[in-house]
Amino acid sequence: MFAAPPLPRGEDKTARRAGETGVWATNAPSPLDLDLDLGKTSLRRRGRLHDAALLVALAALTLFAQPHLLASDTLISVDSASQFYPWYAFLGRNLVAGHVPGWNPAMFSGTLFAANPLSGWTYLPAMLFFGFLPLACAAKAYLIFHPLLAAWSTYALGRALRLGRLGALVAALAYANSGFLQIQNSCCFAFASVHAWLPLTLLGAEGALRSTRSATRAAWWGLAGIGLSQIVAAWLGQGTYYAALLIGGYIAYRTLLVSPAGAKPGGQARLGRLLQHEAGVFVFGAALAAAGLLPRIEFNALSNLAGGYMGADARVGGLRPEQWVFLALPGSWYVGASVLVLAAAAPFLVRGRLGPAGGSDDHCCAQQGLVDAYGIRIWCHPGCGGNADGARRHGGSRSRWSQRACRPGAGSTGCEIRSTALPRWRR
Repeated sequence: MFAAPPLPRGEDKTARRAGETGVWATNAPSPLDLDLDLGKTSLRRRGRLHDAALLVALAALTLFAQPHLLASDTLISVDSASQFYPWYAFLGRNLVAGHVPGWNPAMFSGTLFAANPLSGWTYLPAMLFFGFLPLACAAKAYLIFHPLLAAWSTYALGRALRLGRLGALVAALAYANSGFLQIQNSCCFAFASVHAWLPLTLLGAEGALRSTRSATRAAWWGLAGIGLSQIVAAWLGQGTYYAALLIGGYIAYRTLLVSPAGAKPGGQARLGRLLQHEAGVFVFGAALAAAGLLPRIEFNALSNLAGGYMGADARVGGLRPEQWVFLALPGSWYVGASVLVLAAAAPFLVRGRLGPAGGSDDHCCAQQGLVDAYGIRIWCHPGCGGNADGARRHGGSRSRWSQRACRPGAGSTGCEIRSTALPRWRR
């Protein structure tokens, strides 16, 4: 017997069996593993290109649906012409001169400006556009910004929630081109601003909920905080109140009822996640909004509306149940009949869809069957568990296999949801 030659540097010494001589096993990836890795990279690259193309398409379709945004004349209203644009122009001139606009001498023989909740102070689109562009160009850019922000952030939120590309595209088009946003965007900027920033805030909250690393989670909280701070800057009061209810309720739903994959089970763990994510989003939001929030709170306490409206005036806002029909009637609340039908049908067609996002296979496969409506099909098949042979076995038909269905450690089952009637780029 002779001594076995030394293993090459980096090789696994435990791989050699007792009595083996001159033979060793390595950790080097096999050609099949390399092929799978290259395939994943190629799919990701193509997916990013498809998403980028759809974002461009979203912008084009939104501008086509709202032709006034690119018209030679700028659509204005009494509010925007007599209130918002003069304030924003004053804000921009002061910022360019290096001044914090705390006082406006041109109105009411002088009045507080930064403490005015609608002045645009700390609202980034108003500060940037009216600070660096001529008034006419700034007004046009301001009107275009909000529908595009609403469209792109809604698409990103839909993709984060595992919607297919077509589903995310339709959701974004419906949200960014509703009658409500089109009308409010040209007259009542506070409404349009809250509407546009909400999807981005929810996207940040969803990203934080899915993150497993502290630094990544904090970055997502920061994104949600930016969106929330802009809502506060645009409409402190009723708009911020409604937005906080929606954002806080969404986080509660995603922590208490439908937790992300890999989250610790148990009521105490769920409560801990709820407190952590609520605090993360709202602390970031309050900190980023502080420069505008603090002077406005102080000013409100000194005004004749200290503490807000009282009595019957406090009940103004929102739609009563009997007014929900306005959503289906053309006008300032119109969302579209097709949108209403799809929204009403969605809970029944894709019930529990959010639950398996990221890997809850049992929840997904509790829906075993075939949903033919809109060409959506749901397959539940044995999981590959990261096994290359399993991947090949399910990969015989490329149209019915995805990396999501064969992720490592997927357990006993994998779930694939896609539209068989549509080309691959829409999935």
